[in-house]
Amino acid sequence: MAAPLVCGVASGALAAGATPPTLTVKVAPATLRPHQSNRVYLIVTYDKKTTHSRPYLQAYIQFSGKGCRSTAKTEGALRNIKSDWAGTVANSPFTRWDSWTIGTLRGTRRVCAYLYGSKSDPRPLLTGTATYRVV
Repeated sequence: MAAPLVCGVASGALAAGATPPTLTVKVAPATLRPHQSNRVYLIVTYDKKTTHSRPYLQAYIQFSGKGCRSTAKTEGALRNIKSDWAGTVANSPFTRWDSWTIGTLRGTRRVCAYLYGSKSDPRPLLTGTATYRVV
C-alpha cells in the first residue's frame, strides 16, 4: 500500500491544544492487471471535542499520473479524473472504502484526497495521496 502524504493544519480550524486531524489514503493492491479489482481506503481521525466544525472529505482517482492539485476544486476540474467519494465526516475514526474494477488502460493512477474543516472552506486542512499501477 502506498504511504499517505499529509500537509499542515489550517489556522483557526482547531481549538488550542487540540489533537490535529489525520488523513490516510491507501490502495490495495498497489499493482494490478486489467480487469482486476482494488480497494481505495480513506481514513480520517479528528478530536470531536475540540474540532469546531464537521470535516468534509473529497477524493478523486486521477488517471493522468501527475501530482495531485492543491485543492479538490482544481482536482475536480481536470479531465482525466473520476470522483471516488465526497461527504461530511461525522464520526472519528472514519473509514471509507470503495472497490473498483480496473479497465484495460495501463499506467500509473493516483488517488487524491482532500480534508476540509467544513464543506465551505476554500483550502484543505490536509491532503493525502496513494498511487497504484496497472501493468
